[in-house]
Amino acid sequence: VYPNPASQYIELNNCGGYNRFSLINSLGQEVLVGSIANDSQKINIPQLSSGIYYLILDEIDFIKISIDNP
Repeated sequence: VYPNPASQYIELNNCGGYNRFSLINSLGQEVLVGSIANDSQKINIPQLSSGIYYLILDEIDFIKISIDNP
């Protein structure tokens, strides 16, 4: 997962074993949900406020992401 911190997008690589992602904010709210179609996935995030988020893959694995939008 890169870049981290991110501002316009998050790029996922080698994620072919996953089918779904969700982005959760620090309040536990699901702010973005999507499907993973390929081994590489680009998630656009310019609409999200700056802060700490959790990227959840298939409700199994998670990655802490920092978003730094102006």
